[in-house]
Order: sequence, then structure tokens, then C-alpha cells
Amino acid sequence: MASATKHPLHLQAGKPQLSQQDCSAVVCARKVVGRLLTSDNNLRKFAVSKNPDSV
Repeated sequence: MASATKHPLHLQAGKPQLSQQDCSAVVCARKVVGRLLTSDNNLRKFAVSKNPDSV
């Protein structure tokens, strides 16, 4: 995991449409190598762009 994706605020700086909670969910899913289940279109598209197998 790149250092820029270790903290939710780093993700939010790159994608301001996402809330701090959205970014926290992405970081947590990456830490546990888990899948992120969401109906939020912005969050889903962002997660897929970073890792197609994460959603």
C-alpha cells in the first residue's frame, strides 16, 4: 500500500467528493485486504479505479 493511501485525509485530498468516512472505509478495506460494499456511486468508482477487485 502506497504511503499516500494509508491515511483517509490523503485520499480525500485527491478526491474531494468523498467524505472522510468514505475514505476511511477505503483505507480499512485495503488494510484487511477486504472488499468494499457500497451503493455510493462516487465511492464505488473511486475504489474500482484504485483496485478493480476491491468492490
